[in-house]
Amino acid sequence: DIKSRERLYDCLSDKNGHVRRIAARVLKRNPEAKRRLRMILENDISGSRRAHNTFSWGHITEILADDPDAHPIFLKMSYSNDNNVVATVVPALANYPAARARLREILADDTAVWNERASAVEALTGDPESHSTIVSFLKNDEADEGLRAAAISASQHPTRAPDV
Repeated sequence: DIKSRERLYDCLSDKNGHVRRIAARVLKRNPEAKRRLRMILENDISGSRRAHNTFSWGHITEILADDPDAHPIFLKMSYSNDNNVVATVVPALANYPAARARLREILADDTAVWNERASAVEALTGDPESHSTIVSFLKNDEADEGLRAAAISASQHPTRAPDV
């Protein structure tokens, strides 16, 4: 019923993260819920509201990963100073061509935190321009273990794997 759905929509902005996650899961395929989740992200990145932690962003990102209207928001978030936010949103940019340059930038940045670069490996698996960089992580014993693990995982994807 409409009243129940409105209550669920309101739960998307609840102070309790558990309530937000359950509401988002229940409303996962609902276009109005997706619109509201995009608004929550927009508000968070504009600084007008910091009610959501990275875990909540991760849950929202997972729900909106295939939503083309969310991709520009995720791209903005990929410039965050919070490496956990960057690592959370980068995989959702895998199918967003306008984000390729940013993903490659993160991948190539030796000063980036490993989880950001590992997320970029995940997003760029199968990208011909990133192939040699991803393979170099496999061959570099000095590379961060998490980054190497991401490269190993990328090599396991039969449809997207870089040739080693």
